[in-house]
Amino acid sequence: MRGMELFADLSFTQQPKIVTPTQIDGGINLGNRNLIFIAVPMRSSKRYLIKNINEMVRKHHPGRRGIQLARDTTALYVPSGALSVKTLERDLVAYRLKNSNQQLKLWEIPCQVPENSKLFLRHKATVLNSNSTRSEVSDAKHALGEYANRWIRQAKKRIANTLEGKFP
Repeated sequence: MRGMELFADLSFTQQPKIVTPTQIDGGINLGNRNLIFIAVPMRSSKRYLIKNINEMVRKHHPGRRGIQLARDTTALYVPSGALSVKTLERDLVAYRLKNSNQQLKLWEIPCQVPENSKLFLRHKATVLNSNSTRSEVSDAKHALGEYANRWIRQAKKRIANTLEGKFP
């Protein structure tokens, strides 16, 4: 047995394993979080590592289908719903544009706010295109005004909710 310990290549016998934060050099103080740490032998094949790590996650992860683990947040303002920072920024920019310039028409606001959806860009191009008919331009301005109105309403709602301690 002693010869096996001395001359064996241990990288083939090592598997990914769960370690505690105190086993990591210097220890890590993470408070009361629900975390696991996995030590991964980097000389093993990628396929082998992925298979073993997926098994560990399946075994130790408490999440189930349809259960949202984000409810355990400790944030001051807890987000609800599916949000992106890009959407929040866009709505706030539209709200600030409307408040800073009362003479600005609703359809002009989306032309100054960065937005990349295909439908939005088509309406914007129709308004800016000199070859568009009057009815096409009118329909496009109406659609752009609807975008701006929706963004401003959502921003007002989020601001009011934040004042009440709800986010958004």
